[in-house]
Amino acid sequence: MNDIQSRSILKAREMISAHGKTFAWADFFLSKDASNEAVRLYSLCRILDDLADGKALELDNFDLKETEKDEGYFSLLYDNELRDVKEWFIKLKNDLNKIPEIPNFLKKHNIKVNIFKDLIDGFIFDNKLEKVQINNEQELIIYSYQVAGTVGLMMSSILKPSNSYANKFAIDMGIAMQLTNISRDVLEDLRDNRLYIPAEYLNDLFNRQLDEDLFEITNENWAEDIYDRYDEIKYSPNIKQSILRILNLAEFYYESGMKGLVYLPFKSHIAIGIAAIVYRQIGKKLRKNDINWLGERTVISTFEKFIISFKIIPHLFKRFLKKPKHDNKLHNPIKEKLNEEYF
Repeated sequence: MNDIQSRSILKAREMISAHGKTFAWADFFLSKDASNEAVRLYSLCRILDDLADGKALELDNFDLKETEKDEGYFSLLYDNELRDVKEWFIKLKNDLNKIPEIPNFLKKHNIKVNIFKDLIDGFIFDNKLEKVQINNEQELIIYSYQVAGTVGLMMSSILKPSNSYANKFAIDMGIAMQLTNISRDVLEDLRDNRLYIPAEYLNDLFNRQLDEDLFEITNENWAEDIYDRYDEIKYSPNIKQSILRILNLAEFYYESGMKGLVYLPFKSHIAIGIAAIVYRQIGKKLRKNDINWLGERTVISTFEKFIISFKIIPHLFKRFLKKPKHDNKLHNPIKEKLNEEYF
């Protein structure tokens, strides 16, 4: 590893310590090589995600020297074209060499270019310049695949499973975690002109209420209505029921994702399993608190992480059983995005 790569990984670990505590907790169990590569992937995705969110990165945390501004993917922080985030992502998708670190990373781990381009599609959809609108459950799963299922695919390549069939389960793990994110961050996202709850969920719920006239939504104007009438609807039990529906959906993908961990090397099985268990606990805590989405952001304390991490132990014994088969129905919403060569 050269000096540039070493500094890049060091900066990436600083970022993870500040913003990716669940990953940092699980990373302890990875081998050194797998950890370094996973950290590089996580930090790259984190930077791109922050750029899509319009968030200013805390550059002081990285102590970048002038000579380092052109090194690796951290150089994108100084790209003058970032004034138009959506256009910048479109250009990046058309030419990944805009950030040489990306094609180099994909080639090193034999990751298909289209997987990363699917990730970029998620960022293009998600940029803060426009209000996010998701109309149905299929669109929700597609979006979750783009921004997280793709990361699961790439992480699987890094961790070198015994069979590429494991990639099917890796996609599900990423989708499950993203659905948890969406369930946890409804209030925060709503304040940023985003609502990832599918319109069909809200239509189903509101149309069953006696006070139907309280909130009328159509496929054309539902997002505008929600943003404009935020103060009126934020206490509605319908939002809570929709969050519960997303959490229930996430459980199907967690179940699949956890099954697929048996294809990973032992230490990677532990690491990713713990990360999933901790993330899954966020949903369980939301349920326990009666889906209090208007309260403080749901977090898992260090003590809680320590205790629930032991739940990985029973899963490890499944390594000695017959390898699981994937439930392909889980991929029906995204089948047009997937290619058999991924598996």
